[in-house]
Amino acid sequence: MSNWNARSPYIELIGGAALLVLAVGGTFTGETLARFRGWIYRTDDPKGFRWTLVIYYLGGIFLVARFFSEMYWLPK
Repeated sequence: MSNWNARSPYIELIGGAALLVLAVGGTFTGETLARFRGWIYRTDDPKGFRWTLVIYYLGGIFLVARFFSEMYWLPK
């Protein structure tokens, strides 16, 4: 019998790494992909660009930290 509620904790690590890659790539290239808005360029919308990168960085750090807390730091 399978457990329908079971999920892999590696999903959080993969998602966090993907967000960090998007954030670092956006930082270096000056363009980032925003939800519902398409591409945001640093020169066209600097405030929106920075907020998108902040969300990507914080989301990535949060997901990676959550993965490590579930896998290694919390007692089982």
